[in-house]
Amino acid sequence: MASPISLLVAYPKELIRAGLRAMLEKTGIKIVGEAGDASSTLTLAKKHKPAVVLLDAAIPGGDAFELARTLSKPLPATKFVFVTEIDNPTYMARARAVGAANFLLMGFSQRELVTAIEGAAAGKPVSGSGPFAKIAASMEPRDARAARDSGLTPR
Repeated sequence: MASPISLLVAYPKELIRAGLRAMLEKTGIKIVGEAGDASSTLTLAKKHKPAVVLLDAAIPGGDAFELARTLSKPLPATKFVFVTEIDNPTYMARARAVGAANFLLMGFSQRELVTAIEGAAAGKPVSGSGPFAKIAASMEPRDARAARDSGLTPR
């Protein structure tokens, strides 16, 4: 059996964190820490070096998107999956701009959560037809898009 995926849960509401814990029981995902604000998230991420951080897009005490950017420097292997109650395309675009692997709106199923975390840990590109997948595709780096669409082969 493969080693479990280490996960830091950063969400301010204890009830939501408890629900996430319950959803992730008996999966290949191990919660290594829980944080309720930006400062705790920063501290715990540096301490545990998780494979994935499940991060509330509206985490108290700081800007979640800048927090992800800040953590990406000392923890380049850590991936980010944003979760939020707010259906906001600007949040999705900002998450993608800082390299988020996925973005989930509250109401997701256990399967969607596990798939997002596993995909992030494996470095898989965003897939599907949801709003985040569309935004991620539209934000593909211009050079990569040009090379793909040009019909030319690399030299």
